Amino acid sequence: MRKATSPVLNAVQGVGPLGGTVNNAPASLYCRNPYAEWVQAEGLPVAEGLALNLFEVPTRDWPRYGVKGAVAQFPGSGIFATCS
Repeated sequence: MRKATSPVLNAVQGVGPLGGTVNNAPASLYCRNPYAEWVQAEGLPVAEGLALNLFEVPTRDWPRYGVKGAVAQFPGSGIFATCS
């Protein structure tokens, strides 16, 4: 299984904090993050960092709204608890 580039995307792809599964059960049963799953389904680029210059964050077409968009995530903000 390929490891994603951020803890949020790791949780979506079923990669646990150590790269494995929990108690030999599929990781997809644990640590689910509905918000991260939604972001992945929307196909938006994710910019992550302690500080971001939002004028420089790359965007992509967002067909749902007919605009360009991106997701800005700030690690350590504590907005959602995951196992990653």
